[in-house]
Amino acid sequence: MDTWTTLGSGVAVGLAVALPLGPIGLMVVALGRHDWPSGVAAASGVAAADLTWAIVAVAGGALAGTHPLLAGLQTIAKTLLVAIGVVLVARGLQQMRHRRAPVAAMPTAGQPGRAFAALYGLTLPNPLTVAIFTASAVDMVSAPTAACSRTWSSCWPSG
Repeated sequence: MDTWTTLGSGVAVGLAVALPLGPIGLMVVALGRHDWPSGVAAASGVAAADLTWAIVAVAGGALAGTHPLLAGLQTIAKTLLVAIGVVLVARGLQQMRHRRAPVAAMPTAGQPGRAFAALYGLTLPNPLTVAIFTASAVDMVSAPTAACSRTWSSCWPSG
């Protein structure tokens, strides 16, 4: 891949992870409305968790895409992702049946450090983020261009 294609792919993956406004995004917005510094810290926690998974996925995806012994792990990874999805759906259905009264106050408002840690911890186990970053990393490595062999050193653009 050339530099612009790689950059475009990275931007597309980043937007695929960052744009959907789910529960984590709504928590960041709610914290930001109550306490701006806590909202910024919470958003930074989400970004740090996504960065953590991006680094892990690129390192692991590069290894999985180039190492012939690890190619068999794709089936295991897909099975694991399906199992995680089933567990999340079951938990969601369970929580829908046992609704609780909403919490009146934001527990991390006014405490930016706690907001960062809480949102980092809540974002880290997000299976969609893991799947998107890993799939894109494996895809980038396992589909090299004609000028790029399967080693990292020859895939980097010159100049």
